[in-house]
Amino acid sequence: MRGRTDLAAEQAGRLGERLPRGIKVEEKQWGLVTVLRVRVTDQPAAELLGKPVGSYYTIEGRSLEQGVDDNPDRTAAAARVLKGLLPQQGTVLVVGLGNREMTPDALGPMVADQVLATRHLEENLRAASRLRETAVLAPGVLPQTGLEVAEQVGWAVREMKPAAVVVVDALAAAEPGRLGRTIQIADSGITPGSGVMGNHLPLDRERLGVPVISVGIPMVIDAETFVDDYLRQVGVEEEVIESRKNCPMLVAPHDADLVVRRGAGCIALALNMALQPGLSEAEIRVLSE
Repeated sequence: MRGRTDLAAEQAGRLGERLPRGIKVEEKQWGLVTVLRVRVTDQPAAELLGKPVGSYYTIEGRSLEQGVDDNPDRTAAAARVLKGLLPQQGTVLVVGLGNREMTPDALGPMVADQVLATRHLEENLRAASRLRETAVLAPGVLPQTGLEVAEQVGWAVREMKPAAVVVVDALAAAEPGRLGRTIQIADSGITPGSGVMGNHLPLDRERLGVPVISVGIPMVIDAETFVDDYLRQVGVEEEVIESRKNCPMLVAPHDADLVVRRGAGCIALALNMALQPGLSEAEIRVLSE
């Protein structure tokens, strides 16, 4: 299979035009961005696609490194999808996964820095300010803390009893054209590091006991994708190509710092808009600075 990926849209594309029963794809144009919804409706389809049962929304526009012309539409589309997936009431815990010391992996912590945390405010103040109760967690990574992310989030969920958890993480893609262009939002949770052969506990409803929504942007691609394409072009047999695979070497966009900064700003604004509909965009921007 060509290239590791976290994107359901890429996995579905590999199955061809005639999708098997249990996998449905719908595409819509929202302003300057395209929204592709992949629905996985049963377990056999989930096993075939390599994704849990659920809905996966792919929001795609111009690369975040090329400017911000379509960012209002991208942000509005992400906010609209998130609002539709989130429960209307109750506390929401936003978790920013990743290592802020590594640029391609810093998306989650950078989003967490910009999401409005309101749980610490008095209830009367939240009500007067039209603020939904929101908590934010940036748990770091296992080598830094010695703790699995799922352990930390599980403790927080048991203490807080939120209505839902939103997890933000950098993703892996198989197609170079999707780097820095695609936002994926899913209602099936996430397994941190799955696209780069990470072996971590999943963050999903089964483990945490509440709905888990994942949000991410592909920031890396497996270098084997490029090497394999070249080997095929020069006539190397497929068996030889498959036999050389062992551990991933990941490639990020050349200006990953700009891409992750703009991507984090886009996702954070979309989350704030979905979580705090009583605030205007201008108010959100001021409060999140």
